[in-house]
Amino acid sequence: MILLKISVFIYLKFLQIKKTRNLLDPVQLEMTAYNIKKSHRVFLFGKGDSRISLENFKNKMIKLNEYFIIGDEYQNNFYTVGNITSNDLVIFCTYSAMHHDYNSYLPVLKDHNVPIITVTSNIHSKLA
Repeated sequence: MILLKISVFIYLKFLQIKKTRNLLDPVQLEMTAYNIKKSHRVFLFGKGDSRISLENFKNKMIKLNEYFIIGDEYQNNFYTVGNITSNDLVIFCTYSAMHHDYNSYLPVLKDHNVPIITVTSNIHSKLA
């Protein structure tokens, strides 16, 4: 019985990975990696589970000698956003992409010509 449960779990994970792979555009992924690499600083914004995912991503990048900044870590969000330049990069990670804070950052970031990457399940949001 336990072996059956493990087999079902592995199969479902396999399907999940396959589905995710089919959603990825290799050209867009390559461009994203290039933008991350060329940026002076990378600021990460996420809340809840998304924040946990970003912390995990940040830790993996440290192993590659890339150091990212959690943009809303100390609740100085508006100061942080105001100091981001066009040489930097912002990554928003949010399921809904409906956070008032994040949407209020957009005019400032666009004013500074800051490149933005959004990881979201809501492709119809302002952030997407």
